Amino acid sequence: MRQDLEVRLNGICREAFDKGLILDTWAGGSSWALRVGELAPPNSSRPDQKYLEELRELPLLHTQGDGMRSMMGLLLNLMTGHQSISLVDEPEAFLHPPQARFLGKLLSEDTSESLRTIFLSTHSSDVVHGVLEGSANTTVVRLRRQGNTNEAAVLDNDAVRKLWSDPLLRYSNLLEGLFTDAVVVCESDADCKFFASIRDTLSATEVDTRRADILFTSCGGKSRMHVAVESLRAASVPVAVVGDFDVLNDWPTLSRLVKSAGGNPLDFEPDWRILSGALTAKARTPSVIGMKEAVAKAFEAVTEVTTKSLAPVREALKIENGWDRVKNTGLTGVPKGDAYLAASRLLDGLGAIHIHLLPVGEMEDLVPMVSGHGPAWLAEVLERRLHEGPDGDSARGFFNEVIQSIAPGAE
Repeated sequence: MRQDLEVRLNGICREAFDKGLILDTWAGGSSWALRVGELAPPNSSRPDQKYLEELRELPLLHTQGDGMRSMMGLLLNLMTGHQSISLVDEPEAFLHPPQARFLGKLLSEDTSESLRTIFLSTHSSDVVHGVLEGSANTTVVRLRRQGNTNEAAVLDNDAVRKLWSDPLLRYSNLLEGLFTDAVVVCESDADCKFFASIRDTLSATEVDTRRADILFTSCGGKSRMHVAVESLRAASVPVAVVGDFDVLNDWPTLSRLVKSAGGNPLDFEPDWRILSGALTAKARTPSVIGMKEAVAKAFEAVTEVTTKSLAPVREALKIENGWDRVKNTGLTGVPKGDAYLAASRLLDGLGAIHIHLLPVGEMEDLVPMVSGHGPAWLAEVLERRLHEGPDGDSARGFFNEVIQSIAPGAE
């Protein structure tokens, strides 16, 4: 056995399991053994009796746990073999997630160094993460079974590397979407938790004959949702977006999102201009004297300069427009007539390409009897279990439409 390979396998075993791997060439007869533990190498090629006794006290690799035996056995076979093509099935079995990720990276690096090809089958996003961290050319094939047919979506190496270069994909749970029926992309983590809780209150008969496995993931705001949608659709993962009504506020953000979902922004631009023009025209432009008076009044309550104490001053300086008002009111705050019709068409058209915007405004407006915003609002809703009763009916109705659009068998 090559000494460099022996050293490498020892280092791998230490990093993965915090235990060394020692080749016992003195096991007897023509057989060698692999032992697990710590023992300094002998001073000569003919070790003394004390060393041999200490060596034989170390446990054999095949007596260890399934994870260690499986991983080290696989690597031993690959690294000592001369096969040009290897088939590896579910290597994550019995491994903890960090170990599975480490193994995926090792397989990728070994493939790159040895110029061999590995066909790897896995249900672990950790293995996929590890493979992508390595240096090998990688093709990802996502298999999805529809009835009696397996459908394959293929991402070649260039597509994989392009997606992997985006920090959102690299440091998020988006890759888990490869192993689910569908993904729901939300603006924040609080949104994900709320809609996941609503999903749990829906019975199977309200959705489909089989309860779909759905991943909820957030993107850190509206401006990044298109990246998640584009990445998932590239792998043919059914994906829906759930966002606040004010996603409509910014045309560049909206147009990128529409394009990522497979739509044509030009189909939505005319209605967006009608809506934006009506809401922008409603801007409140106060007089200079009126603003001075409002700021002076706000300053009367300020006893020390802090971010919190200056909030009323910032509010007094704010020029409110129609978009500010519909942020919390949604469709009901849109002026009647052409603007209202345009907004309704936008919501319907976006829903048809799986971009579902809340017609009531924000997530918090689905359960308006609880004040607050974000995590604090969510904590009270869940603690009071309001999402499970009649107070959650509005949210259930909205989210049922989302699920119907992406669940297997849904139109």
